Amino acid sequence: MKFLMVLAESKRLIYLDEISKKFCKLYMQLNREEKITIISATDLNDSQKQQVLQALKANPKNEGKQFVI
Repeated sequence: MKFLMVLAESKRLIYLDEISKKFCKLYMQLNREEKITIISATDLNDSQKQQVLQALKANPKNEGKQFVI
């Protein structure tokens, strides 16, 4: 609440959207999470989504990361 009050007092509430986006990005980096978007001609079913997650986790470069589809 105090943070929001400081933003309001300094007339910087217009930057709240930008601040929240940066916070979310840093939070995801801290927790080693990756947000991915899959584009396909048809919606993927749960089985196909699991296959994508398994393929991402099988990559050694993604060790320790968590993915959100």
